[in-house]
Amino acid sequence: MVFVGNLAVTEVDIQGYPSHSSPLYYWQAYNVLGDPSLVIYQTQGEVNNVNYMDVLPIGIDFFEVSAEPGSYVAISFNGTLHGTAMIGEQGIVEVPITPIYEPGMADVVITKPQFQPVMNQVLVTPLDGPYVTIDEFTVDAGGDGVVEFGETVLITVTLENVGSDPATDVEMTLSEDDEYITLMDDSEEFGTILPEGTFSQTYAYSFIVSNSVPDDHLFELAASITADEDTWESSMQMTAYAPVISAGTIQVTNDDNGNGRLDPGESADIGVTLDNDGGAVARNLSVFLSTSDPFLTINVDSDTLESLEAYSNAQVIFSVSVSEDTEIGHNVLFDLSISADNDYNTTDSFTLSVGLVLEDFEMGSFAGYPWEFGGNGPWTISTEAYEGTYSAQSGAIANNQTSEMYVSVNVTTDGEISFYYKVSSEASYDYLRFYIDGSEMGAWSGEVNWLQAAYPVSQGEHTFRWKYEKDWTVSNGSDCAWIDYIIFPSVSPPQYPDISVTPMSLEANVESGGTAEENLTIANSGEGVLNYSVIIATGSRQSADFISYKLGKGEVDTRPGVRSEKDFGGPDEFGYYWIDSDEESGPDYDWIEINSVGIALTGDSMDDYSWGSIDLGFDFSFYGNMYDMVNICSNGFITFTSSSTTYSNQEIPSAGEPNTLLALFWDDLNPNNGGTIYYHGEFDRFIVEWDSVPHYGNGGGPETFQVIINANGTIIYQYKTVDTGDGCTVGIENATGTDGLQVVFNSSYLHDEMAILFYAEDPWLTVSPMSGSIDPDGSANLMVTFNAEELEEGEYTASIIISSNDPDEYNISVPVILTVGADMIVEMTVDHFENWNMVGLPLAMEDANVMSVFPDAVENTMYSFGENGYEQEQELAMGAGYWLRFDEEGSNTISGEMVSEITVNLLEDWNMISGCSESNSGWIDPDELVIPNTLYSFGENGYENANSIEPGLGYWVRSYGEGQIIISSDIGLAKSKPVSLDGLKYANTISFNGNTLYFGVEISDREALSYGLPPKPPAGGFDVRFADNMKCMKESGMIEIMSNSDQLIISYNVKIDDAKHINWVLINPVTYEEFTLSEQGVLEVSGEISNFELRKVPEIPESFSLSQNYPNPFNPVTEIQFELPRDDKISLKVYNLKGEEVRNLVSGTYRAGYHTIRWNGTNQDSEPVASGVYIYMLEAGTFHSVKKMLLMK
Repeated sequence: MVFVGNLAVTEVDIQGYPSHSSPLYYWQAYNVLGDPSLVIYQTQGEVNNVNYMDVLPIGIDFFEVSAEPGSYVAISFNGTLHGTAMIGEQGIVEVPITPIYEPGMADVVITKPQFQPVMNQVLVTPLDGPYVTIDEFTVDAGGDGVVEFGETVLITVTLENVGSDPATDVEMTLSEDDEYITLMDDSEEFGTILPEGTFSQTYAYSFIVSNSVPDDHLFELAASITADEDTWESSMQMTAYAPVISAGTIQVTNDDNGNGRLDPGESADIGVTLDNDGGAVARNLSVFLSTSDPFLTINVDSDTLESLEAYSNAQVIFSVSVSEDTEIGHNVLFDLSISADNDYNTTDSFTLSVGLVLEDFEMGSFAGYPWEFGGNGPWTISTEAYEGTYSAQSGAIANNQTSEMYVSVNVTTDGEISFYYKVSSEASYDYLRFYIDGSEMGAWSGEVNWLQAAYPVSQGEHTFRWKYEKDWTVSNGSDCAWIDYIIFPSVSPPQYPDISVTPMSLEANVESGGTAEENLTIANSGEGVLNYSVIIATGSRQSADFISYKLGKGEVDTRPGVRSEKDFGGPDEFGYYWIDSDEESGPDYDWIEINSVGIALTGDSMDDYSWGSIDLGFDFSFYGNMYDMVNICSNGFITFTSSSTTYSNQEIPSAGEPNTLLALFWDDLNPNNGGTIYYHGEFDRFIVEWDSVPHYGNGGGPETFQVIINANGTIIYQYKTVDTGDGCTVGIENATGTDGLQVVFNSSYLHDEMAILFYAEDPWLTVSPMSGSIDPDGSANLMVTFNAEELEEGEYTASIIISSNDPDEYNISVPVILTVGADMIVEMTVDHFENWNMVGLPLAMEDANVMSVFPDAVENTMYSFGENGYEQEQELAMGAGYWLRFDEEGSNTISGEMVSEITVNLLEDWNMISGCSESNSGWIDPDELVIPNTLYSFGENGYENANSIEPGLGYWVRSYGEGQIIISSDIGLAKSKPVSLDGLKYANTISFNGNTLYFGVEISDREALSYGLPPKPPAGGFDVRFADNMKCMKESGMIEIMSNSDQLIISYNVKIDDAKHINWVLINPVTYEEFTLSEQGVLEVSGEISNFELRKVPEIPESFSLSQNYPNPFNPVTEIQFELPRDDKISLKVYNLKGEEVRNLVSGTYRAGYHTIRWNGTNQDSEPVASGVYIYMLEAGTFHSVKKMLLMK
C-alpha cells in the first residue's frame, strides 16, 4: 500500500499534470494521517537491534553500523547530510560519508518500517596528535570565481589543524590526473599550525585549464599534507566550464513574398539563433554558413558576435537565393562553422525546405515518411481521397478500440501543420482526434466531409498523431476517418532507408523429388530502419492476357461466359485445387448461420463499398504468404490486401485490382436495397456471410452465400440460395494477378445448397523470414527453399516481391526459375587457396580421378585418412574427405549429378569426411556417434570449427566409435547439428595468425574430447595447438606451431582475473624471451618460432613497501599487505602508543612477492586488546616502515 501526502500533490501540480488538477482540493482530500508522505505503521514497532562506532574520527570517510536488514541509515552534521546507506542481508554496512573535519556531535538516524526509529548522536573527535585538513579554498580565474576553458587559475588555501598537538613544518603538495588540467605551481609551505588553528596562503597554487575541456567538467586536485612524520590526504573538487554553442531557432525573413519560408526563385535572409548551453562565455565569435546544394546560392556567408555569455543566445544573419528550378519540398542542408577565442571551434547543421513539405499518400503507400501505427488496427491506404488518388484511412476496429497513425519529425523553424480530414462515425461518441506531442489539438465526430485543419508548430522535435477511437457501443456511418494532403512545417529530411537486394534473380536446378536452398540478401545502406515484407507470386511472371472491361453502372454484361466442364479443377502454378459438393469426393454442403452472432457491416452508402483491415484472429497462408487481415467488399468478394470496390467482375487471373482475391460471387451487388453482410471470427476459422443481398438495379437476387476461411489453409464457399448466378466470377487469385483458379465466369454454374472447397499442396517455393526490420548499414539473409517433391519434370517460374518503406524502391521483384529434371547435370565451382586444402567430391561423376575433378592440383598429392593414417589416393569417393595440394589460389568448375543424401562410415576417433551436393548444417546421427564441437574445416590459418558442411570441401569429425551417419539435404528429417564452443565463451584466448587457442579454464574429461584437435596437416600447412593436441588448457602448456609464413601475429585477450599479482606469461623456450599477457594486445614475432610455453607466474614488486591496513578503523580483524622485491628475513610487529610490543605477526624469511597478514586484535597471548590507536612496523634488512591503525569496538 502506498500513502501519498500533500507534498506529492504539490509536486504533481508544479509539474503541470494533470491539467485539470486543483492543489487545494487534493490537499484537503488526500490529507490522510499527516503530511507530507508517510510510511504507515500497522504496529507500535519492534526494537531495532542497533550498534555503531563509539566515535566518529575526524577525516574518515565511512561509519560502520549494524542493524536489522532493510534498515535505512543517515549520518548528518550541523544540519548537512554526510552519508546514507541501507543495511543488507548481513545486517551490517559501512556507510560511505563525506569526511567531517571539525569536532562536534554527528546525528545518526536508523529507521525501518514496523521497527522503532533510532535517533542518536555520536562524538566527532580528532585522533591523538596533529591532524591537518583543508579548511577552505577560493579561486581567482580571469577575475572571477568561475573556472573556464583556456584560463590560468590561482588558488588561495586555508589549512586547519583539527588535532590535539601542534603540526610543524606543514607543507601541502597538489597533484592531478586529468587530461584537461595542468598544474603550474603545485607546492607551498605553511609552517607551524597550532591545535584548532588555521593558516592561509594567498595564490599558493596555480593551474592551466585546457582549451578543449568539456563543459561542466568535474575535476579533483589531490592534496598531500605533511608535517614532520605525519601525512594526511585530502582533495579539492572544482568544476570547469566551456561554451557549448549550437544552432537553435531558424527564421526566414525579408523573403520576396513575405510568407516566412524559402520558395523557388526568391532571395531571403536566414536568421540563426546561436544557443550557448555551456557555462563559459565565448568571445569574438566568427560564424560561417555553407551548403553544397546546387539549387541554393549564399550571398552573405558570415557574421560575427563580440561575445556570447554563458546560458544565453544571440542571432546571426545570412543572405541566400533559391534557384527557380528547385522542386517544391526540396530540403536544403546548411552547415555552420563557429569559432571563438581560445581555439574554440564547433560545427552544426540545419535543414530548410523549399516550398511546401507535403504528404498526400500518392505513392500508394506509407513510404514517404517514417509513419508508425498503434492501437488495435493499423491505418491503410484508401482511394477515398481529398485530392489525387489516395488518402490514409483508419483501420477497422471494434467497440472500445483505437486506430492510430503518427510520425515524429524535426521541425527546423516555427511554422504550422495543416491537413484535410473526413469522418463518418457515431456523432459525439466515436472521434477522430489530432495530437501534437500528446496534447489534443482537435476532435471531430459524426458525418464530416473533407475539411482542413491547421495548427501552429514551434521549432524542434515533434510527434504528430491522428487517432480514431470508438466508445463501448453503436457504429454509425462508415465507422472510420480519412486524412489527406498534410502540409508539414519546414522539417529535416526524414531518415529514409535505402534497400538493395542480392541477387536480383534466382535460378535452381533440382532433380525430381529433391530440394535446394539459396540465400537472398536484403541490405540497408540508408539512414533509417528498413521494414520489409515478402510476397511470393508463383506462375508466369506476366499476368493472364484477359481484357479488363469496366461496365457502366447497371449496364447489361454481354461478355461470353466460361465455366468448367467438371466439378473440380487445378492445380494452378502454385498448387491450389478446387472441388465442389456435386463431386462424390467433394465437400459436404454445411451452412453455418452467423446472422445472430456475427457483426453486421454498416454504412450510409454500402453500394460499391469496402470495409477494411478486419482482424482474422489468426495467420492465414494464401499463395505462400501470411495474412492476418481481410477487406470485405459489398460486391461479393474478399481480399487480403486491396480496398478495391469494383463492381465489374473480371476473369481470373488478371493483373488489375483486386488481387489476393477470394471471389465468392463477384458481381454488382447492392446492400443499400436490402440484406446484410456479417462477419464472425472463431479461434480456427473466419466466416463472412452475404445474407439476402440483391443485385444493383434490376439485376436480380437476392443472394445468400458465405466464405469460411480456415486456419489450416483451406477455403470453403457455400451458397444457400442462388437467384441469378450467371453473371458473376467465382475463384481465387494471388497477389500479383499472375496465378489463380477460376471456377466460373459469367455462366450458369452455381445452385442452391452448394459448396466449393479450395486447397493447396505444399508450395514449391518458400522464403524465410517473410518480414523483418534492418538497421542502417545492416543486412538480412533470407533462406529461399525450392521443393520439387511433388513436381513433375519441367520449368517453374515465380516472383519474390519485396515491399519496404524505401520511398524510391518500395517494391522490388526478384524473378525465380526452378528447373526440375530426373537426373540433373549441374556445374559447381569449388574455390581453393595456395598450398594444402581439404577437399571432397561434391557431385556424382563418371570420372572421379583427382586430376579430372581438380585439374589445378599438384599431381600425386591427394591423401585420405584411415586406420593406418594417411594413404595416397587417385580416385575421389562421395562422403570421404582428402588432403590435396595446389600451387596457387584458384577454383575448379565441376560437372555432375546432384546427390541429395549420402551415408558416411565412421571409425572411432578422427575421420575425414565430405558432404553432399548442397550446403548442409548437420547430419542424421541415430547412434549419437559424433562428439560435439568436433567438426573442423581447414583454411589458410589452420583448423577452425565449422557450422556447416559445404559441397566440395573436406572436414574432420570425431566419433565415439564405429558406425554410420547420414548427410542429407532433406530438411524434413531431424538432424544433429554442430554445437558452438559455448564452454569456452569466457576463457582467455590467444591467436596465432588468426587461429585461436583457449586457456585459464578447466574442462572435464568427457568435455576434453570436444576440445581436442584433428591430426596435424601435412608439412606446409599452418597449425597451432597445445602439445597434448588440445585447443585449451588451464594452468600451463607448451604451444606447438607449424608456420608457413615469415611472421607470426599473436593476439590475446585475458578475460579472467585469476589472482592479484599473478600474470600469464608467454615464453620462447629457445631465447627465454618473455611476453606478459595483460588484458588485450598484439605481438609480432618471427615465423620461424615453432614452440612457446604459456604459464602463470607471480608478479615481483620493484621495491619494499608497507600498505595501510584495511579496514581502518576495524573491529576486530584487519589485513596488512607488504611487498618484497627479493627473498629476505623480515619482522612485522604491532605496538601500542606507549611503544610496548603487542603482537609479533611475522618473523622469518619470506619469498619475494606480495603478501597479506591478518591481525585479529589480540596480543601475543591471544587475549583481546583494548580499543585505540596501534602502530605496526615492517623491517626487512635495511628497510623499515611504520604506520598507524585504529581498533574501535
